[in-house]
Amino acid sequence: MKMARNTALTWAILLLMIVVFTLSIYVGSMPENYDLNVGDISDYDINAPRAIADNIETQRRAVQAQAEIQTVMMRSEQASAAAIADIKHFIDMVGARRDAIYMVQQPQAENPDSEGEDAQGRPGDEAAEPTSGTGLRQPTETEIQISASTLISELDQSLGITLPAADAQELMKMSEIRFNNFADILETQSQAIMADSLDQSQLGLSISQAVRTLRENSEFYSDDVTLAGETLQLILRPNVIPNDEATINARQAAYDRVINNPVMVNRGARIVSRGDLITEATWQMLLDLDLTGNQRIDWIRMLGTLMLVVLLSGIGIAYFRRYHLQMGDSPRNLLALVLAVLLPLAASVYLAQNNPLAPPVYFAAVVLAAYFGFRTAAVVSTLLIIMIIPMTGFEVAFPMTALAGCMTAALYTKGIGKHDNYAKIILATSFVCLSMSVVFGLLAHETLDIMLSHMLQAFLSGIFSVIVAIGSMPVFEMIFNTVSPLRLIELSQTSHPLLRRLFIEAPGTSQHSMMVANLAEAAAEAIGANTMIVRVGSYFHDIGKLENPMAFTENQDGDNPHDYMLPQESSKTITKHPADGVRLGRKYRLPQPVLNIINQHHGSTVLEYFYHKASEAAEADGKPVPPPSSYSYQTPLPDSQESAVVMLADSVEAAMRSVNPEDIAGAEKLIRRIVKTKTDQNQLIKSGLSFAQVETIILSFLHVYSGHLHQRIAYPEKKLETATT
Repeated sequence: MKMARNTALTWAILLLMIVVFTLSIYVGSMPENYDLNVGDISDYDINAPRAIADNIETQRRAVQAQAEIQTVMMRSEQASAAAIADIKHFIDMVGARRDAIYMVQQPQAENPDSEGEDAQGRPGDEAAEPTSGTGLRQPTETEIQISASTLISELDQSLGITLPAADAQELMKMSEIRFNNFADILETQSQAIMADSLDQSQLGLSISQAVRTLRENSEFYSDDVTLAGETLQLILRPNVIPNDEATINARQAAYDRVINNPVMVNRGARIVSRGDLITEATWQMLLDLDLTGNQRIDWIRMLGTLMLVVLLSGIGIAYFRRYHLQMGDSPRNLLALVLAVLLPLAASVYLAQNNPLAPPVYFAAVVLAAYFGFRTAAVVSTLLIIMIIPMTGFEVAFPMTALAGCMTAALYTKGIGKHDNYAKIILATSFVCLSMSVVFGLLAHETLDIMLSHMLQAFLSGIFSVIVAIGSMPVFEMIFNTVSPLRLIELSQTSHPLLRRLFIEAPGTSQHSMMVANLAEAAAEAIGANTMIVRVGSYFHDIGKLENPMAFTENQDGDNPHDYMLPQESSKTITKHPADGVRLGRKYRLPQPVLNIINQHHGSTVLEYFYHKASEAAEADGKPVPPPSSYSYQTPLPDSQESAVVMLADSVEAAMRSVNPEDIAGAEKLIRRIVKTKTDQNQLIKSGLSFAQVETIILSFLHVYSGHLHQRIAYPEKKLETATT
């Protein structure tokens, strides 16, 4: 019934934790609002609480980039073929016009009487004389001009070009061989030029390059090359046409490229200055940053915050189920754990937004390391830091600085044993936080003002977080089912009332407890257990003997009351001292871990001496041998490494006093026998000790005894176990 009630209470605490954490993070991550609208004059200097994309400026640049993309052109085979065909047509038209004026003459019969006259009786020197060996007549200048004029008209009508008169006349005057070469140049160069994809400018450059190349070739007349270049410029047209699909895709790609790389306004950048007019663009940015004051509950942010808390809580639960399963059985411990995380989280609601390195996460690291150890402090502190990141506006410097500071605080807190160690925790944590903020500032090339601000925030947060954590440990001790290092240090002082009573009323037990503490502390340190709990637990483990000090051999002065008692009475007297110790410890408000050691340091071991005595008496009377359980301690088995270490140290110290071996070899044999007996009686099965750790404990005991051995009342060898009393 109690377990079911604890389980229900645990789940209630977890659900309440999720709700409170979610609301805290949501409120802490909401920026300050300003009651501004388009057209208002700002009374504030407003900085961006987080980095954000300037959507309006990004859109403007995207449209501009889209407009700057020229129409994509593609080569047209039809345009290329048409241009080459125009060249051929030009050559044909020029050739036809040349043929019209260079008429081939019919051969005439030889007539001596008509020498010097043509068939019409005109003098031969006035008639057109045939060209040498060509069979063509030489046109007159007038005929050339008329033919050139006709050619210009025909080209204009057919090809839509205007051939200069000088060029037309030059074409008419060319010899046949020269014209043929000219025609070859036009055809060859036009085909070569139009093989490429050319717009208007590229076409002109290509023709100019072709002309330069021809000029360098001495086989061609310079005038013909010039005329060919002018003709190509006149006739050829670009052979590319617009590609609408490619143009649309290119412009869309340019648009998307800018949209996908938006113009960013960095965190802390001034977006509105006092006296500025709130424009549409400015108001939109304020709206995007949730700064307008017109926002209701941001359900998207709320959902994201809830998912964050649930996810991190799930990780935390998985961790505790694996490494601290008993946490779920102790609502007090769970409540204290939640409180240790909630306090810095609540403080961050007011600090993180304007001071991103100020959240006091180091408070949780110190408290958790003191009560649960370094591993738990590291895991929970990391989860806490992740939860606070949204409150800082996702400031990158915060997790780096906070993680380093928390690890340092937890490392220095773990195993603390002296008062001056608190100063070390404070100084180390603040120094690491300060140094990490400097490192980040240098890596991020922060301005000097920002770097100094971050340094101050980190330094002060580290100092005050640790100071408050140390000061609040007594409060947490009241909630936790455990004990703080500060409380353990106080309990370890010999001025404690119970220890003073033990020293005065049971000096033998007091001396025994001091030696047990030395043994147990050495063993705990060797296996990595909590040495402070072990030492303090050893001091107080036998305080129950104060109820009847003379019933225990270490306090007797020759007279043993058990010589006059029945074995059953002796067993009852001795086995009640753990319960008496727990009752006395509660009266003096000893912490629970110490009470556990008091209650568990004998487990369920059998009082071998009195059991053997009772067995002999029963056999002598002819009665059945009593069961071992009737002469056993009725206390729980050690459920922690610390309780098990104290059990072994107590038994070994008692046996060593009883047997008083002469050398280390004898001591080792005795210690191993004691440990084997505890193992055979299953006293260590709940302690979590491994075989390797048990061996380490044995060696640490031997190391302590290597310098001194003590004497005690000798017991028969087969009754060594009675020394555990």
